[in-house]
Amino acid sequence: MISVSVLVLAFIPVTAWAVQVQNPNLTFPYDTTRDRESVIAIFNSSYDAYRTYAFGHDQVAPLSRRPLDPRNGWGATIVDAMSTMHIMGLTDYFDEALGYVQTIDFSKSKTPATVSVFESTIRYIGGLLSAYELSGQRYLFLVDRAKQLADKLSVAWTQGGAIPYGYVNFNTSSPVKDNSNIAEAGTVRGIFQHADGATHLLPPLANPGVGTPEPIYRR
Repeated sequence: MISVSVLVLAFIPVTAWAVQVQNPNLTFPYDTTRDRESVIAIFNSSYDAYRTYAFGHDQVAPLSRRPLDPRNGWGATIVDAMSTMHIMGLTDYFDEALGYVQTIDFSKSKTPATVSVFESTIRYIGGLLSAYELSGQRYLFLVDRAKQLADKLSVAWTQGGAIPYGYVNFNTSSPVKDNSNIAEAGTVRGIFQHADGATHLLPPLANPGVGTPEPIYRR
């Protein structure tokens, strides 16, 4: 069975355009190149189908080929895949995604649904910031978009608790009473804390000792 970690690492040397994040003396199995090209081909096929039938929407239904928007219609597939595009050296896709991100307005949901704090953090904020770092921190608007979304999500901490509400109503800028759990809360906190250390532009969302949200707009 092919090691997923080996395959992921194998993508980095594809082109000098990708950021070097591994030991340059790492030895790969003999069939790494073949496997790498196979994975790239699968990504291209899947993403091309999404671009054809649902570009700008969150995802595409594979059988009906209908666009779906379970993540508020901001184009989750595009943002979530940007780091993969960069690692694979798919510059055309990445540049297209950069252009699309500049059109996103995270101040309002494009669907009537409430906004998941967890899903929005891992897919949108995580996707934007990983793309920002992998591309050498050249595209500051990626952080600006992440900050815009983080500001809207910060109301999930309005009751002063260390664990945020799971959902936010963007129309009323208020948290929604629903299930939440420490696994999701820990993941959200980890992403924001990493963002603070990596970009120095996003302070931690909540003070670990108090649980009070910090404003996200400051640089």
